[in-house]
Amino acid sequence: MLTITEVKTRPMSRTQKAGRVYVWLKGENVLENFVARHNRPHQVYRDYLVDALERVGASLEGCTVNWSQKAGCVCGCSPGFVVRGLRTDVHITLLVEGESK
Repeated sequence: MLTITEVKTRPMSRTQKAGRVYVWLKGENVLENFVARHNRPHQVYRDYLVDALERVGASLEGCTVNWSQKAGCVCGCSPGFVVRGLRTDVHITLLVEGESK
């Protein structure tokens, strides 16, 4: 079970045509993030999108959502959701139940 602990928005890059939603695990360090970047449970993360976007006054209405390993970088180091119709980037931090990091 996961719990949303934080949701932040950031301006999109001028070159982006769609917003991005990145998911971070609370307490995960850079090395852990790097190792796990190709094994993210994006189907599970998708369940938290609507709630997270509502917290920042956004909606998925009229949007298309796709997971992309290369959402933030062409090398694949920044996986996330590409959301066509969203005009901002969103960063969601999730706490894994039972973790206290």
